[in-house]
Formats: sequence, structure tokens, C-alpha cells
Amino acid sequence: MTRRCRADGGDGAAPTAGKSARAGADHEAASAPCGLDEAQAAWSGFADAAEIRALLTELLAAERAGARGISEVCLPDCPPAHRQALRALARDEGRCCTMLARQLRRYGGRIDIAAGAFFSRLRAEPHHRARLALLDRGQAWVVRRLDAALPRIRDSGLLADLRWMRDLHVDNLAYARQLVETAGQPADDDGGTA
Repeated sequence: MTRRCRADGGDGAAPTAGKSARAGADHEAASAPCGLDEAQAAWSGFADAAEIRALLTELLAAERAGARGISEVCLPDCPPAHRQALRALARDEGRCCTMLARQLRRYGGRIDIAAGAFFSRLRAEPHHRARLALLDRGQAWVVRRLDAALPRIRDSGLLADLRWMRDLHVDNLAYARQLVETAGQPADDDGGTA
């Protein structure tokens, strides 16, 4: 059943005999823009629910991979000078996971506990400095992905959360780059052992 627009301020009853609800009008009734929220999101340039679920699922897998990679791969072998910063990065990735899972549930998506491919790439990298460089690239990827997606998000609550996530990753990108720069000594490349 099609929802009718109450553009005339009336009771919402459908116009009769193909005429406008206004008295005496002799033209065909047109589709009113008040039904736009029910129209295909693609028509208006915004992401539809399926696209949003796909975006949230993709970001959640990436964030889970980042949090797990930092905690399980980077932290155990990192020099003491990097531990506090890496713990903070892992906490932020975890906070993003929580927000993304909440939003994904709002959109009726399924929460997958698998970490993204990024985790495998991080685990396969034997050198601490190279792992940090990969983390840096991961933070930059999230920022680029969000920059591309934000203009297509109509939901103000989701938009605010994704902007927060983007800003957090911009800040963390600076920290990740600083970690890469300070890990330049050969002793740090293998986790701090000589």
C-alpha cells in the first residue's frame, strides 16, 4: 500500500477521481516530496540501508583487526617506549568497534566476530617498524574510507558517530606516524632485542 502525502493539510484521504484534493482543481495529482524518506536512497544520492550495513561491516572488520593486531602482535614485541601509545591506539580501535557494532545492530546487520584481512597482514610482518608502518597505513585507509562515505550518510546519529571515528583516526594517524619515526633504529625493528 502506498502512503499518501498530507500536503493539503487534510485528513490524509486519497484525492478522488485523479484530481487534486484542493477544491475545484482540474489537474492530475502529483507525487509529493514528503514521501522522499521512503524513496530509494540511491535516487537522492544517499546510501541506502544495505550500503550502510556493508560500510559498517567493512569498518568493523578493519577496526577489530586493528585492535586485535595491536594487542596480540604489536604490543608483545614492542619496545617499552611504544607500549603506552600502542595501548591507547588499541583502546581507540576497541571504542570504534563498540560504536560500529551498535550502529550495525540499529541497521539490522549481523555482527561478525572475525577480524579483517589486515590482522593477517600485520601478523605476517616480522619486524616491529614494518608493523607500525602497516598500522599507519591502516589508520590512513580508515580516514580515506570515511571521507568517501560521509557525504552519503543521511542519518544524523550515524553521521556524528562516523565523524567522531574519522577525527579519532586522524589524531591516531599522527601518533602512528610518530611511532614509525621513533622505531627507526635497527634494535627496534626486531622488537627491541639485539
